[in-house]
Amino acid sequence: MTLGIRVPAGVLVLVLAGCGGAAAPSTASEGTTADAAGGDYAAEEAGAPEGGEMIATPLGPEAQQTVDNYEDEVTQLTTDLDGAIELASPDCGRAAELRDAICDLADRICGIADDNPEHEDVAGQCEDGQSRCESARDRVDQRCPGA
Repeated sequence: MTLGIRVPAGVLVLVLAGCGGAAAPSTASEGTTADAAGGDYAAEEAGAPEGGEMIATPLGPEAQQTVDNYEDEVTQLTTDLDGAIELASPDCGRAAELRDAICDLADRICGIADDNPEHEDVAGQCEDGQSRCESARDRVDQRCPGA
């Protein structure tokens, strides 16, 4: 009879080890002792090298929302900027607002990345945001000098 309960392999190894059974040899696919035991403290106890893989802590709700919405927001701002500066007579006021919004978003994402270095995905968004900010500045400066 199957109960339909799924148990991660690391938990099963810990249960078997706790029952006096010999644990199976660890493989790379099973994870580290820190993964199985659940945290930084376990990694230190297991002798994990200093500077090893950091365990990501959850972002706060506002930071998580910024990260989750980053791609959609920066894409929309960039599209709007394209429309403002590609006109025969560019809307320089709007282009400057959009440039500033792109750079502000990049600053927010980079602040989150600085506060949470273990989130490599956010660091990648920071790099992307900085690149988009620089591009927006260059494009607005080219079409709307002094804006």
